[in-house]
Amino acid sequence: MQEISIGELIDNSLKRTKAVLFDNFSIKKWLKLLFIAWLAGSLGNGGINFPYDKLDKENKDYKSTPYCIKSSPGRLKLMDSTSADAESRGNISCKLLKRYSSEKLRLIIAMATIIFLAIMVLFMWLTSRFRFIWLNAIIRNTSFVKEPFRHYRKEGNSLFKAFIALFIVFLVFIALIGLWVYSLGASSGIFDGGTNISLVKIFSIFLLPLFVFVILVIAFLIINTAINHFVIPIMAERGCLFLEGCRRFIDILRDNIKGFLLYLLVVAGLGVVSLVVISGIAIISGIVLILVGSVVFGLMYFIIAALLKAKIIYMICVMIVGVPYIIMILIVLYSISLPFAVFFRSFSLYFLSNLNCGYQPFLVKEAVNSA
Repeated sequence: MQEISIGELIDNSLKRTKAVLFDNFSIKKWLKLLFIAWLAGSLGNGGINFPYDKLDKENKDYKSTPYCIKSSPGRLKLMDSTSADAESRGNISCKLLKRYSSEKLRLIIAMATIIFLAIMVLFMWLTSRFRFIWLNAIIRNTSFVKEPFRHYRKEGNSLFKAFIALFIVFLVFIALIGLWVYSLGASSGIFDGGTNISLVKIFSIFLLPLFVFVILVIAFLIINTAINHFVIPIMAERGCLFLEGCRRFIDILRDNIKGFLLYLLVVAGLGVVSLVVISGIAIISGIVLILVGSVVFGLMYFIIAALLKAKIIYMICVMIVGVPYIIMILIVLYSISLPFAVFFRSFSLYFLSNLNCGYQPFLVKEAVNSA
């Protein structure tokens, strides 16, 4: 392995970020890169209440009976033996209503879950393909989508299947840890409800599962970093599928373990710094945008609603101006992360180029098809 100069890698990555985003600046290219980075995942991933408690809110002095049949506001009915049939019918009606509501709620939850999973799978598929498009954009300094979307079809689908498998494995591990936690809680009496156990005892009981969970999350983060930063570029450069890309990466890793450990530490440190910077800029930008919005919509209210007494026209104007303004806010906030996304993508490529693995992505002619 060649000697790694972190300062040189950072300097090259900064220069690459400047070349991709700011040399010959184009708002069209910026927005397209923002869209690509967002779908590639490089910029970072209601309840239903049944109004049973509203029946008696109009009369605060009314104390409800334990039955489903209640008197109208202002009058109390005396329950005696002659009202037993009405009470029984009321209880039956209440049970049927609750059963119907419960079944309807379960159906809604099931449908919402299916829709959520379908959307999640769709975005996972798009993310798998757009990670190659994002890589192509940084290497070739371009913002094309259509051609690389077709070109990386094989690699993107292979990555999608790998992500699905990893997601299922992660869920299985989470389920096993959950069963482990439940078993420990049940055996220790924590879930019985009548046992007084100190917080220290609870922590000591669940310490080992918590430790395993943290290790699991760290392991999956490292695996995800290895895939995004190295396996994907290898797959794109070699035109191979996921497993072949992993094998090639492992071959490189064997000869460069110290270098990769250093890379993880540096990336973690740079990630913390970038998070602080992004958060600071986002807070300042958010405050400015809120102030601007307050002035704009305040003037609109003063002129249209207060002076002209045209509240309906004011509401229409708010909707017409508000929707584009919200979209603009989202674009501005996401744009704060774009230079950092380009930097980290470039940093991993320059690091990979610094290893003795025959991978030199930036030997590709610069500024090809710049959009």
